Amino acid sequence: MDLSTILLNNLMNVYRNYNCKTYSDLSSILNVNYNTLKGWMAHSKQPSLSTLDAIANNLHIRTSELLNPDFDIDTAPRASKNRSAVNFRRNLQLVFIQNNCTSWNSRLTILYGFISIDSLKAFFRNNHPNSPSLLQLEHIASALGIKPYELIAEEFTYEKRNK
Repeated sequence: MDLSTILLNNLMNVYRNYNCKTYSDLSSILNVNYNTLKGWMAHSKQPSLSTLDAIANNLHIRTSELLNPDFDIDTAPRASKNRSAVNFRRNLQLVFIQNNCTSWNSRLTILYGFISIDSLKAFFRNNHPNSPSLLQLEHIASALGIKPYELIAEEFTYEKRNK
């Protein structure tokens, strides 16, 4: 199941949990524009990590839970200040360190070319670093053999793969 579908399933979990009557009710709970929510549901748009952070903060859960296929809002760990892009950079850097990837080319190698070198460098810029799209997050996680939600999690454990 792709990441967008997992996210939508989890938003439907929120819809049911909050006894929403309409998608307009859900958009109010999530604090997103109704047309934006409709775009996500039609798979014509995807939220950014910062948007997911804002939604998760509003729901008082971890952003990673919104992308977890086993999400249950009643048992999801609580959080109030999510920083998924920061977690992503930290966790990806940990993967690079554990795989002894010190050059950009060696980093690209373990990502199997799923993203360009320019995109990868943009994630680690000092000023205004980029955040991955959900599709990039999914591809990077797949290349590393981990779940996408783990890559943005506050707590992250990575075991180096045998080559």
